[in-house]
Amino acid sequence: MAAALGGCTEGTEVMQPGGEVPAAFTAQALDQRTVVVSWRELETATGYRVLRRTNLTGSFSVVADGLARSVTEYFDTNVEPDTRYGYRLEALDRNGNTLGVTVAVTTVTPPRPGIDVVTSTGTSDTAEVIGYNVTIAGPRDSSSSAVP
Repeated sequence: MAAALGGCTEGTEVMQPGGEVPAAFTAQALDQRTVVVSWRELETATGYRVLRRTNLTGSFSVVADGLARSVTEYFDTNVEPDTRYGYRLEALDRNGNTLGVTVAVTTVTPPRPGIDVVTSTGTSDTAEVIGYNVTIAGPRDSSSSAVP
C-alpha cells in the first residue's frame, strides 16, 4: 500500500475503489482526440462523476459531473494524441454523495501521423541560394534533399 501512495503529498485525499459501482467500466480511444468511457447503469445511483488523470501521474480531476443515472457513456474530447489517460467513475446518490468509486482503467490515444514535412530557405552550404531545403522525417527513416 505504501508504494501505491508514495506519490501522494500530505493532506491528499485518496479515494479507494469500492462501494457500489457500475459494472463493465471501460475506456477506449476512438481517435487522436476522443476517448469514450462507458459503463452499465447502476440502479442505486442517481448520477455519475467521471474523473481523469494524464500519463499515470498526479491526482484525478473531474471531467464530467452530474451525469444522469441513465447515461452510460461519456465522450472525452479534451485529450491529446499519443497520451495515456486513466479514468475512474464515481456513482452518486441523490444528494451528490459518493456511493462508490471504480478502479482506474487506462487507454492510450493514437500518435500523430508519422511523417513531418519541414521546408526552409536554403543556405549556401546545403542548397543553391534560390532553392529550399526539404526534410521528410518518419518513424523509421529520415532523409533530406535540396530542391532547386
